[in-house]
Amino acid sequence: MPGYSNARLVLDNKHMKLKPGMIADMLILNKSDDHRVAIPTDCLVFFNGKNHVLVYKDDCHIETREVEIHAENNGLTYIESGLEENEQVISKNQLLIFEALNN
Repeated sequence: MPGYSNARLVLDNKHMKLKPGMIADMLILNKSDDHRVAIPTDCLVFFNGKNHVLVYKDDCHIETREVEIHAENNGLTYIESGLEENEQVISKNQLLIFEALNN
């Protein structure tokens, strides 16, 4: 199941409410001061073994940009490099535009 992993947790069970083999849903927060640009995963174009995005500058200037992915989670992709904060990324018909720009 995407987004889910198995983990072993050690919990205080002094009231003996937890039994071996019980299943639980847990939300684990990963706090970090590390900030990254996040885009919808659907914006990515995978071509020749690399991930790309289309950066919109204006109606006459659209830039194809290779990006390095840091992580993906719940439909968002966190970018390691190749995209700066506040840059506009095309999120609809990006594959058609990518093919038109690269032919």
